[in-house]
Amino acid sequence: MNSFLQKIKTRGYWEVNIRPIEFLNNRIESLGVCKEIVRELSVRFRGWDYPHYDSNNPPVSGIDYVEQNLDWQDKLEFWRYYQSGQFVHYFGMWEDWQDQRNLWGPGIPNKPGEILSIIGTVYHFTEIYEFASRLALKGYLGKECKISISLHSTNNRTLAMLDPSRLMFNNYKSALEIIPHDVILTSENLISQSAELALDHIVWVFQRFNWDNVSRSVFQEDQRKLIEHRL
Repeated sequence: MNSFLQKIKTRGYWEVNIRPIEFLNNRIESLGVCKEIVRELSVRFRGWDYPHYDSNNPPVSGIDYVEQNLDWQDKLEFWRYYQSGQFVHYFGMWEDWQDQRNLWGPGIPNKPGEILSIIGTVYHFTEIYEFASRLALKGYLGKECKISISLHSTNNRTLAMLDPSRLMFNNYKSALEIIPHDVILTSENLISQSAELALDHIVWVFQRFNWDNVSRSVFQEDQRKLIEHRL
């Protein structure tokens, strides 16, 4: 296993896999094109892009894939993009890496494994689905695709609203070590409904934190502000 990926897995992390249902070994013509696809389609809704493409440390090439990793402040990422069109991404839960944060002073006062930011999670899912929709729009996912997202090290982790102006009246905690969920979509639906599909996935995950009455309407405005660059 990649040594940097091992570091990511020492604490809570996200695992994302986006791939076409139909396997074509050379769906993308070259490794150079793979790099350009990720760079050009990376989602820039806020101060951090998804996936992060570091132009100062360009991706490296494997046999049939390109990959890149990043370890900066509370951001730890490893992604790999295959010529088959499969995109794999691991990134640390930034909530667990506050001890690496030093540029802007201390971060949130929590220990690794304690919390998962509610709004941060909304942003992540929205960006993942937007990136997938951009791949689909360019034809890199074929007619049908599968999106798999797993949250790891979630046992005893509590959902947290970090905005002090928005109060939480209940504690929502997971009893699951891993929260995995897969969806199979047509590229047409993904392109036209990426934001709504992200909200569906968000609600599904939060229900696994025992937030039984959670509604997608709670997060629609947060998502809209993100997409419209109004953060």
